[in-house]
Amino acid sequence: MPGRSLRTAGGSLAAAAAVPASARILWHADPAVSTVYLTMDDWFNREMVETALDIAAEESVHLTFFPVGRLVSPNVDLVRRAARDGHELENHTWDHQRLDLGHYPVARIPWEIEQQLRALRSVLGPSYRQHFFRPPGGFGIFGHINPYLVGAAANAGLQIAMWNVDSRGWRWGRRRDQAAVNGALANVLPDLRPGAIVVQHTIPSDVLALRTEIHIARERGLRISTLAEGILGIPSPVEPDPPRTVPPFRQ
Repeated sequence: MPGRSLRTAGGSLAAAAAVPASARILWHADPAVSTVYLTMDDWFNREMVETALDIAAEESVHLTFFPVGRLVSPNVDLVRRAARDGHELENHTWDHQRLDLGHYPVARIPWEIEQQLRALRSVLGPSYRQHFFRPPGGFGIFGHINPYLVGAAANAGLQIAMWNVDSRGWRWGRRRDQAAVNGALANVLPDLRPGAIVVQHTIPSDVLALRTEIHIARERGLRISTLAEGILGIPSPVEPDPPRTVPPFRQ
């Protein structure tokens, strides 16, 4: 299927800004469906991207990644592996800039979105499609919505994907000890319920919490899906039956 152009419709930022925000922002999925979404942003830490891919392969789940565009070229092998393994690679801008009003030129926002997709298409082929856009840090959506950001995403054919569960793993920096992992788990597990969209990053506390999150989600009867499959109905491979044993969660 041909890929979509990311050029702003009619070249008009004013038209982009007129797109209703409420129709283009996804905060959570359907709570009546027993599915959760584990998403991981940035890709600043190559080792942690590899570890996340290893865990996902061992557990037979698919994640939704939001990599920064300028990190695609240094990690071509991981991009190819992620796509080959059935993961979703969505849009997180080219350079991880704050996109709220007053921090970034609104005329350049479409470029940030387009360049990230161009980077992925240079590796995965010109027909590679995206469906979701996540602004770095949620800036431009949290607080005062930047209408130019919402419009640029809409004109790119992308829905803004926010979240309703935040691991806040960044609080522990580069720590990978059990206390840091437990801190991330404590922020995720209480709200790991149908319709949850979990935001995490490719950092040690978040990545090392993944396996426990996956096991406990399955213990609760929850399926783990990519956003494209669960929200838009784009198929991905079926998961195996949940494992019989669940690792303990130690606070």
